[in-house]
Amino acid sequence: MTSWTERQMIAITNPCATPSETLATEFYRALRIGSLALSTILTVNIGGVPVWHASISAHGPSGQLPWARLGLKSRAIIRETVIGLLAGVGTGNTRRERSDLVLHARRRLSDRELALLTAEWCAIPAVGIAGGGVPW
Repeated sequence: MTSWTERQMIAITNPCATPSETLATEFYRALRIGSLALSTILTVNIGGVPVWHASISAHGPSGQLPWARLGLKSRAIIRETVIGLLAGVGTGNTRRERSDLVLHARRRLSDRELALLTAEWCAIPAVGIAGGGVPW
């Protein structure tokens, strides 16, 4: 049996079929690593091929910080943190994308994880909730 984190358990037991569902508060956590303020979201998205989806952004006093304004150390921390959200889950390669403000990492569910989704969840038609950022 896989030993999931609390956040991973919340995500796998509450899969998201639409983009608006991924914004629910149970998927969100604020983190502080040193002086770096981060917001993270971890979901299982089932609008198409079911995937684990981790998102992260850095914040300053006036809101989200653009990637271009972040130093190399901050970027490394952000990359490591978003990949860490997917530790121990999924299978295959991790799809990595970046927008101006947010890093995304997605990984397909394993066969064992897929088996946990109910028939009702699996019957939901694909709606394409994946982003369209650039690879990082």
